[in-house]
Amino acid sequence: MSTGAPTRRGVLALAVVGAVALSGCTSTFTAQPYTPGVGTNVDAGDTKVRALVLVVDGEQAVLTGSLVSIRGNDTLTKITGKALDANGNEVGDLTFPDGRIEVKPNTLVKLTDMKLTTPKGKLTPGFNADLTLQFERGGAVDITVPVVSTDNPDYADVKAG
Repeated sequence: MSTGAPTRRGVLALAVVGAVALSGCTSTFTAQPYTPGVGTNVDAGDTKVRALVLVVDGEQAVLTGSLVSIRGNDTLTKITGKALDANGNEVGDLTFPDGRIEVKPNTLVKLTDMKLTTPKGKLTPGFNADLTLQFERGGAVDITVPVVSTDNPDYADVKAG
């Protein structure tokens, strides 16, 4: 009886296990939540603000994105903001029309449909803007949103008028 056969089988088994372990199984897990798109997300109490973007269309910018409340009614009462330069410095005020947008539970509100516009002013596509959204129940939330142009094919259908 040869003592080499069990050793060879053991080495072969170990090699197979090692090959499987090193076969390129990678994880795409990330501990940091992120939005796999252009827009920015924030929560205001039970109201979820999703995929906010300012889209420059001529001399106006349209606020796109959506709102949904996971329970209870809420109302977006006011939006204010500041245009930012490439270094993140404030370069101008953003003024949105006063109005109330009701957010009912489990009902998606598309902000693009609301035609929330602000004069373009110092907004520059490729830079950001700081916005404050005021909700009746959820309170005030601050969010930094990207500024894009309708030259971007993903936003070519967004129109200020």
